[in-house]
Amino acid sequence: MKATAVDRELQRDGARPPVPERKPTGAGTQPKKARRPVFRRGHTQREPRSPLTVAVSILAVLSFVVVGILFAVKSQATTPAQQAYEAYAPRLVSVETATRKLGSTFTAIEIAKAEADADNAAAAAALAAVAGVSDEAARVAADAQRTAVAAAIAEITVADPADSSYDAPEVTANSSLKVIAAELNGMAAEMTRIETAQLELDAALTAITDARGIVTTAFTAFAETIPATATAILGANPDADQQWRDAVAEAVTALTLAADEGSGFEELQTYAAEVLALQAENARVVLEEETVVAPVEEDEPRQTPTRPRSTPTTPTTTPTPMPTTPGPSPGEETDDETDDQTPTPPVPPVVVPETGN
Repeated sequence: MKATAVDRELQRDGARPPVPERKPTGAGTQPKKARRPVFRRGHTQREPRSPLTVAVSILAVLSFVVVGILFAVKSQATTPAQQAYEAYAPRLVSVETATRKLGSTFTAIEIAKAEADADNAAAAAALAAVAGVSDEAARVAADAQRTAVAAAIAEITVADPADSSYDAPEVTANSSLKVIAAELNGMAAEMTRIETAQLELDAALTAITDARGIVTTAFTAFAETIPATATAILGANPDADQQWRDAVAEAVTALTLAADEGSGFEELQTYAAEVLALQAENARVVLEEETVVAPVEEDEPRQTPTRPRSTPTTPTTTPTPMPTTPGPSPGEETDDETDDQTPTPPVPPVVVPETGN
């Protein structure tokens, strides 16, 4: 709908709002330019702001920005003493942490040495117990390795960190820059000392651990020879009962399992005891089988029968008297008793001729 002349007049006076014009729907029409709105009469219209108001607003905003910047700069601008104290606190924590680690390493070394001494004593007793019931060459080699390692561990000595501990003085945020700087230098020197001591303790602990590993390897190698030796011992003692043989076999199995885990000192002593018991039982059985009952001896001694002597024939004539020979003294043997096989010849008779009257 097109605006009339009255409407255009009213628009000029501001009495009526402009009437929007409808776009023609016909072809060949072009859109018209939009007109500036016209305010009605009697309505409040916006007054343009004065340059003074704008300037005041800008100055207020700028003042707030400047105050915030100054406040931030003031809060960040610390004194050198405060900056030194801020560096002191974390360094003190680092020193305390390193000191605790140093003490823990020293304790670990003491425990490792005590365990090594106990293992050395147990290994010595176990290896001595199987002398004669094991591979002697392997046993001697393992014992020599044990002795050498024990001597090496005994030479490892370290200082107790508690003897030279660091005592930090009281430093606060209000301390002077000189005091804080001196303590920072002291902590730096202490940190260097702790790092050096830590390297020494770590090396000592590693040496002890490696040495104990050498003993374990040598003992395990020796334990691997026990099954073959036990088999030979069982074959050499066949007369013992099965229960004694089973005890030896069980001891060998327990030793093998323990040696695979890096131990076996007690199991080796058990094996030695079972083998000795087997040998003793076998010897007892053999002795019992070889025992023979002795024959019963006669109460009275045997008497040698006397050989009969030949009796000479008495002649009709009067024999010539023979000289009397004294008999043997008591305890002296006679000729007849000394010569049982040679018979005594008879004495020939002596004939005396008759004389005439």
